Amino acid sequence: MARRKLPSLDSRRGSRPARRGSQRKRTSRVRKKDVSAKSFTLLKSGLTFAAIVALLIVVVVGYRVATRRVWTDSARVSFVLQESDPSSPNSGVYVVSYLSSQEQLVIVSFPEGMKIEAVGGFGPWRVESLYPLGEMQEKGGELLHRSFAEFFGVGVEGWLVTDKVGVEMSRGNARSILRRIFGRALIGKARTNFGLWDLFRLWNAIGAVRLHNVELVDLSRSGAVVEQSQPDGSVTFTADLELLDQLSRRLFSHPELIEEGVAVAVLNGTNHRGLGARVARIVRNMGGDVVVVSDYSRTEEMTTLWASQDDLLKNSTTRQLSKALFIERALVGETSQQRADILVVVGEDYWTRLTKL
Repeated sequence: MARRKLPSLDSRRGSRPARRGSQRKRTSRVRKKDVSAKSFTLLKSGLTFAAIVALLIVVVVGYRVATRRVWTDSARVSFVLQESDPSSPNSGVYVVSYLSSQEQLVIVSFPEGMKIEAVGGFGPWRVESLYPLGEMQEKGGELLHRSFAEFFGVGVEGWLVTDKVGVEMSRGNARSILRRIFGRALIGKARTNFGLWDLFRLWNAIGAVRLHNVELVDLSRSGAVVEQSQPDGSVTFTADLELLDQLSRRLFSHPELIEEGVAVAVLNGTNHRGLGARVARIVRNMGGDVVVVSDYSRTEEMTTLWASQDDLLKNSTTRQLSKALFIERALVGETSQQRADILVVVGEDYWTRLTKL
């Protein structure tokens, strides 16, 4: 029987380093694979986290776009537009109103130097100075649209301030100028309380308005204001309130309120004389049917709208009056004593909005 020849001691000793080298190579490859796997896992986790953050940003921005809306359920939206250019011969201030149900566009311009009463207790101010005045308290837009709402006695929801486009507004170019301004606002080159969805809707809607549905009104030639020369040679304009209200009803009334024909009573629940009449003026100019203006039996802190039945809380009259008059409380209650369907009790909070900014 042949004997198996065992490897010599020297050969066995020589093979050990080779095996060790091979093991080291395998171990190194395994470690590299582990490092690569961990790096891939970390990269994948990082990309997943970044995608989640991006999705959250999109959701938050989308929510803000969807919820920040000035133009909601009304067919009419009105706003103050101011073009900032001190060198312009005109005031650069307009009140713009769009009526979606009839695709009508109204633009009211103001003569240079015209003054109106500024809310917040500031007294009469030039229309082009209202925004800078309010910006002293970082409320320029609020002072702007609230002052014009009181001047015309209507709801003015929005405001937009931008640099002058370089072209004077006319009936023929009004639509293109407004669309250019809304385009600027959409990319952040204007100051406004309108949300992105509002701006896009207006940009799109005004593009569809036909020229014969555009009305440009120069207030100095409307008959609603009277021009007066002063001893120093300057010219001032004073509003004829009756003629101004007629103009407001023609230009800014809400067809929904006229169609519904809801009888509205306005009661002054404060000690400030004439406040009920000021509120009733807004209701009338918006198209509401005011049947009673009187004093309430007691003083109230919060302005409240009372409806004779549940259905009236959901109609256009209630919604639009609540928005224009900043009414936060609408309830069902007894209104028959005033021969009205809706009763507006004016509270101290409304006076505060007029006298404080």
